[in-house]
Amino acid sequence: MLGPLLVVGKVALLSLVLYTYFTEAFDVLIYFYGPVLLCMLTALGLFIAFSVFFNYIMCVIRGPGYAPLAGDFPICSKCSRTKPPRAHHCSVCNACVLKMDHHCPWVNNCVGHKNHRYFLLFLFYIALGTAYYSLLVLPAISKPSTGMLMFTFVLCLSLAVVLTAFAGWHWYLAAKGLTTIEFFMQYEVPTRRDRGRRYDFSRRNWRLNLELIFGSTDLPSILLPSTQALPYDGLHWPECRISV
Repeated sequence: MLGPLLVVGKVALLSLVLYTYFTEAFDVLIYFYGPVLLCMLTALGLFIAFSVFFNYIMCVIRGPGYAPLAGDFPICSKCSRTKPPRAHHCSVCNACVLKMDHHCPWVNNCVGHKNHRYFLLFLFYIALGTAYYSLLVLPAISKPSTGMLMFTFVLCLSLAVVLTAFAGWHWYLAAKGLTTIEFFMQYEVPTRRDRGRRYDFSRRNWRLNLELIFGSTDLPSILLPSTQALPYDGLHWPECRISV
């Protein structure tokens, strides 16, 4: 029940920031930037806002990818699905998720193979957008302003600091070819079943690691909104190394 409420709350806050900008800040900022420059800055801000909404909604509605019911993989004792490499059982979804990163209540969904890119892009654009909004409306804050404008400014400035660190961490893991679960598993003592077997999914460089998530090594293509299908099925991974 909490997950849907968090989704609605996040969309409402994002909408409130946009509403406040056009009703409280835009007319004031014309005197600081001039109409032409302000329209250009606003257009850039709208692209960032669209990217935030697009990637957030896609992360919410796009399933992470679930392990098949049959195949040449071990069987999960909890959900009776197969358990390919990088798949983990999610107790909330009650299923094994392909390349599971974590279950995120803020998107009311698991983050896994099929929606990991949307999660990373959402973090990138929400961090960028909150910082951009804070800097853009700063001149209006220096003048007598409404409580709503001050509220959205403080909210975005605070979120920019927190989300920049959070986004940086997740992008770092992606560049290293790791999920959050895999990062912490590096420091776990292997169980009897897994003792002597270690998977290494990291590829030769960070661009190739990002290609597993975005389906491209071209940075402009990675950052643009896309629904392009991924080149990998979430069951088999290129350059996967198994140490014994």
